[in-house]
Amino acid sequence: MSCLSVRRRSLRSGAGAWRSFAPLTAVLMGLAAPTAALAADTQAPKLVSASASPAWVNVTSGPAAVTVTFRVTDDDSGAALPVVSGDSDLSKETTPTGTVTRVSGTPQDGVYKAKLTVAKGAVGGGWTASALKLEDAAGNATPGAVTLARFTVFSFGFDTFAPKLVSSSIEPASVDVTSAPATVLVTLHITDDYTGTRVPTVDVTLPDGSETRSVGDGRFLSGDVLDGMWAVPIIVPMNVASGAWTLTLRPLRDAAGNSGKPIALGKVTVKSAAPVTPQTPATPATPKPAAGTGPAPAAGAAAPTVDAGQGGVLGARATSTSRLSFAGTSKRLTISRKGTLAIALKCTGINRCKGSLRLYSKVRGKKVKIVSKRVSVAAGKTVKVRFTLTRKGRTVLTRGRSLKATASVWTDGIKAPKTRALSTKRLK
Repeated sequence: MSCLSVRRRSLRSGAGAWRSFAPLTAVLMGLAAPTAALAADTQAPKLVSASASPAWVNVTSGPAAVTVTFRVTDDDSGAALPVVSGDSDLSKETTPTGTVTRVSGTPQDGVYKAKLTVAKGAVGGGWTASALKLEDAAGNATPGAVTLARFTVFSFGFDTFAPKLVSSSIEPASVDVTSAPATVLVTLHITDDYTGTRVPTVDVTLPDGSETRSVGDGRFLSGDVLDGMWAVPIIVPMNVASGAWTLTLRPLRDAAGNSGKPIALGKVTVKSAAPVTPQTPATPATPKPAAGTGPAPAAGAAAPTVDAGQGGVLGARATSTSRLSFAGTSKRLTISRKGTLAIALKCTGINRCKGSLRLYSKVRGKKVKIVSKRVSVAAGKTVKVRFTLTRKGRTVLTRGRSLKATASVWTDGIKAPKTRALSTKRLK
C-alpha cells in the first residue's frame, strides 16, 4: 500500500478521525530493508592485498613465527574471519591453523592478521600462506582456497642439493679496448631448492691459459635467493692481452654449504693494442730452483687465482700483476714527537693495489708487531701511509736497546711480501 491510514482521537475535540500517518510508513519500510539487502548479496568477498613478514625464517634450531597481513573487501553483508594456514611447496607439510584477527577497518573493508608457526626442522624451501576460503555473512564464498602470500623456510638439515644455473648470457660477446675500456655484463639465473644460493663469482682465464683470476661477485637483480637473477659487470681495461677470454662460474654454493662444480659460461673476444701472447709450451722436466728462490712449481700445476677486488676488472698477465712495493730508497724511519710516522708505498701495474703494511721490531730476541694497517693505492700512484704509534710502540721503537725495525708490505693475492729493514730516529 502507498500509505497507511490510522484512526486516532483528536486531543482537542475528542472526535475520531482517519488521518494519513506518513512517518510510521517510513519506519515500517525501513525495517524491511535489511531483509531485501541480504537477499540481494550474491558476491563473495575479495582479496585486495597480502604480505608475509618476515619473508625468511630459519627453523634449524627452533620453530619460527610468520605474520600474514591481508586486506579483504565485501559488497554488502561483510566478510567473516577466514581460516589461514601455511603449506610447503615440496611436501605435504603444513602449519597449524593460525590465529586470525581484524586489526582495522570493517567487515566490508578490513585489514586482517594471521599468525602462523613453522615447526622446528620443517621442510626448507618455498611455503605458501592461504585462506581455506573467503566467506561473508550471507554465505557467499570463494570456490576454493585463496593464496595470500609466500615466504621461505631455511632448514639446513634437510638441504642436500647445490644451487643450479638455469641460464646465462654474456653481452657483448666482443669488445674493442684499443682506445678506451669496455664493460661486459654477465647475467645469471640461479635457483636453489631450500636454503638459498650464496653470491655467485665469475673467473676469467687469459687467452693463452696462463692465468685465471676472479672478476668479482654477482650483484642481485631480481627474485630471491631461491630463484633469482644476478649480474656480474666486468670492466675490460686497455692494454690487456688480445684474444678470446674464457669466463667460468665458480661452483655455486648455498646457505647449507652444498657446492656444485665450475660451469663454463662462454668466451669474450677482446681486441687490444697489446699483442696476443703466444702459448708457452710445457717443459717436460722440472727445472731446478735458483738459489734462494724456493722450490719450482710442479709441472701442470693450477694457475693461481688473483683477487681483483671491487669493480670486476680484467687484469694483465701474471708477470705484470699489480703489486704494492716501497717507494724510494730511504731506510730511515722518522718518528715525530707525537708518535706519528709515514712510509711511502707505490702501486705497480694497471689495477688498483690492495693489501696491508706491517711494522715489526725485536724485543729481547722476539719479533713484535708494532702496527698494521690496510692500504689501497691506485694503479701507478705513490702514497704516504701514516701511522700513530701506541705508547708501547713508541717505547719499543725509540727507547729500546735496538732501534731497528722491519716493514713488510703485503699485496692481496700474492703470498710473498716486500720487506725493508729500517732504522728509527730517537725522539728528543
